Amino acid sequence: MSKQLTSLLIGLVVVLLSAACSGNGGEGEPSSPSQEATAPPFAEAITEITLDNVSQIHYLGRLDQPGTPSTIFAHALSPDGIHLAGLTNDLFIEWNLVSGRRVFTTLRDRAQYVYYTPDKDHLFTIDDRGNLHLYTAALGEEVAAFPAHIRFNGAIAYAPDVGLLAIGGEGGMVRVWDVLAQEKLAEFSAFAVAIETMALTADGELLAVATRDGFVRLWDW
Repeated sequence: MSKQLTSLLIGLVVVLLSAACSGNGGEGEPSSPSQEATAPPFAEAITEITLDNVSQIHYLGRLDQPGTPSTIFAHALSPDGIHLAGLTNDLFIEWNLVSGRRVFTTLRDRAQYVYYTPDKDHLFTIDDRGNLHLYTAALGEEVAAFPAHIRFNGAIAYAPDVGLLAIGGEGGMVRVWDVLAQEKLAEFSAFAVAIETMALTADGELLAVATRDGFVRLWDW
């Protein structure tokens, strides 16, 4: 094969590859990528969601939101694994994971965090002002509301097995609550500055408190 023919064939291959990659009929200008991502179409569950298969990785089904769907930015799983509660932009929703149906839907009311109590019969939320709202898990009825911390800054620790909540604030003050009893068990100054984050041991007896400058204190409150 002559060098001229080889060069011609190579050139033809390059032209064909360029046309194929451009995706615009071979006009020589690259096509612009799509600016919108299309969500996959809705598909019904392959099988009913049950306690036996809820922990499996493969697709089981979809839990729908009423109205326009939005991000679920906080959620909690009930102690028995049957219910899931979530906070969207506007709503507070609980689903039954066995049936896949909604148990209740109510207004979010500025809630930032959601948790279940150890008896699994109640849920509670903490709003951005430090107020605690207690609800029934069966109907979503609010049964109590009280200020858990008046200078709340987002620092929370919860021990779900015993239902103890530690909540911190800007001035370094910590309050510890028995949520179901609606009883404040302790109040103390952990630091003289704002609290960044906290963690409770599983039994709720020890509390680690950290500040933004990296200091940590462990409290046997």
